[in-house]
Amino acid sequence: AKDFIRLMKERDQEVYMFEGMRDHLIELHNRGYTLAIITSNSKENCQSILGTELCELFSHIDGGSSIFGKAQRIKRVLNILNLNKNQAIYVGDQTTDGEAAHKAGIDFAAVGWGYTSAEKLKTIQPKVVLNDLATMKEFF
Repeated sequence: AKDFIRLMKERDQEVYMFEGMRDHLIELHNRGYTLAIITSNSKENCQSILGTELCELFSHIDGGSSIFGKAQRIKRVLNILNLNKNQAIYVGDQTTDGEAAHKAGIDFAAVGWGYTSAEKLKTIQPKVVLNDLATMKEFF
């Protein structure tokens, strides 16, 4: 993980968001959604890739790893943002994201165009599988 974070920092100019995601994040924010990021990557890398404008859309950015696991981080961020579990959905592209969401007691939306295939993500019973940005826009 440390090597990944270091490489990401060194090569952040080579990392791009999926086409259309920037505008969708702005739209979600403008529609009143509270946005937060919980990532295993460093907060600094996340901020570098998003840039100042997009970072301002997020109420909280939680980066790095924790010995207590991602579920505890989800619960902590919900507490920081004063949100109930039924007001949140965790969007992720790894089975571990779904497992953490379930353990934290919140719904999980599986992103099928990221790190893990949609078929594999279906095995952890997400609330929804977002196959592409159009599906995401329909759901949110």
